Amino acid sequence: MKLTYISPLVMGLMVAQSNGTTLAINLGPATSDAEAGFTLLDSINSAGGAAAYSVTLGTSNGVTIVASTGGSLTDNRYRSIDRGDSTAYEGALDQLTESWVGTQTQGSALTFSLTGVDAGEHVWTSYHFDNGTGASGNGNQNGQMLIELSVDSGASFSTLATNFQIQDNEGTVTSTIAPFSANFTAVAGQSVQFRFTNSALGTLASGAIDAGQDFTVINGFTVAPAVILEPSTALLGLLGGLGLLRRRR
Repeated sequence: MKLTYISPLVMGLMVAQSNGTTLAINLGPATSDAEAGFTLLDSINSAGGAAAYSVTLGTSNGVTIVASTGGSLTDNRYRSIDRGDSTAYEGALDQLTESWVGTQTQGSALTFSLTGVDAGEHVWTSYHFDNGTGASGNGNQNGQMLIELSVDSGASFSTLATNFQIQDNEGTVTSTIAPFSANFTAVAGQSVQFRFTNSALGTLASGAIDAGQDFTVINGFTVAPAVILEPSTALLGLLGGLGLLRRRR
C-alpha cells in the first residue's frame, strides 16, 4: 500500500476556514445573570395542560430561535427556572448553569428551532446542569435525555444521543460540567432543530416516578462554524511549481 506523506512545511501552509453562524445563548427567566459572552434570551413558565406550547425566544446574529414543547398526552408545560447564585458549583460557566429551561413531564419533548443559520458545517454545544439546592426531588434534576437533530425544518430527525445524562450537584460540589456537542450541516432555506426528550426516568420505592428525573434541562448553547483546513495561496503556488518541475523532467 502506498502512503502519502504530508510534510510539516505543507501542514504549516494550511489555513483554517471557519465562516458561518456564531451563537452563544443563555436560557432562563429575565432574572437570570447572563454568562459573559452569552446573550440571554429570557422566557417565562407556560400554563400546564396537554396543549403544545411554542415561544419565540428572540433573534441573535441573524438567527431566530423558537422553543416548543409537545408529545405528552397530559402536560406539555414549558419551564423557565432561575436557581440563583448557588455555591454548589462555582467553576467555569457558573452563571450559565444558574438558570435553565425545559419540560417537566415524561414524554414531553423540548425542541429548539433555529432559522437563519448559514449553510455549511457547524458545531452545536449545549449545557445541561441543574444547580439547584435540594438533594432530591425537583430541586435537582438528573435524568437522561434522548437528543435528536433535524436539518430539514423538522421533516425528519436523526438520533444523536439516547441517554445523555443531565448533571446536578446532589448536595456536593461539582468541579466540571460536561456539555453535549455534535457537528451538523445547515442547509440553505431550512431550519435546524434540536429536540430533547426524557429517555430514562428513575422510580422511587413506592413505584412513582422520581420528580428529580422528570424534566428536560438546557442552560444554553453555542453554535460555531466547524474549522476546516484548506490549502493557503502559498501552498497552491508551491504545488503548482512542483508540478512544472515534474513535467520538465
